[in-house]
Amino acid sequence: MKKVCLFLLCIATLLTLTACTSMESPEKSSKPKSTTSSTVPTITEPSVPVHIHTWQEATCLVPKTCSDCGAVEGSALAHAFVDYVCSACGQPYASEGVVYQLSQQQDSYAVLAMGSCTDTQVVIPNTYNGLPVTEICDGAFWHSQITSIILPDSITTIGTRAFSGCVALESVALGLNLQFIDAYAFENCIALQDIVLNY
Repeated sequence: MKKVCLFLLCIATLLTLTACTSMESPEKSSKPKSTTSSTVPTITEPSVPVHIHTWQEATCLVPKTCSDCGAVEGSALAHAFVDYVCSACGQPYASEGVVYQLSQQQDSYAVLAMGSCTDTQVVIPNTYNGLPVTEICDGAFWHSQITSIILPDSITTIGTRAFSGCVALESVALGLNLQFIDAYAFENCIALQDIVLNY
């Protein structure tokens, strides 16, 4: 009986081994699996490097700007003028809206008119568009409501009736290089009290 049981056990083991080796494992199978669900391929995006801004602080003229990519944040700061010079950047104050005229030689500018300037205390700059401002044209401020005018050292000539009829004009500061004041330049400036030379 022992021999029969041992014989049956050997046959069962052989059948089991034969069955296992004849079966293909899914990993080694060369035939595709038939499945009812479809598989969607996974697409991986290439990694994009993250940019970290290197900010340059805002100045009087330029907003906060990234020195690497040029991105801008906010706006430029306002000038902080003390005695007509910006305490932050050193730029001299100049009244905005004044009209300038390029000379025939194209080497200097002249103040042509008050234009859209609303300042009552007008400050003329030494330069305009990179060239010196050398003259106040005839009638440039004629009958305007200015109370004071500061002329830079670059001004050499004040034209005829340049400030004629400026009844509110109280003070005038003249630059170092002024050579010529034409007739009636300050006619009817009845409030004029102070003329400062060599400003």
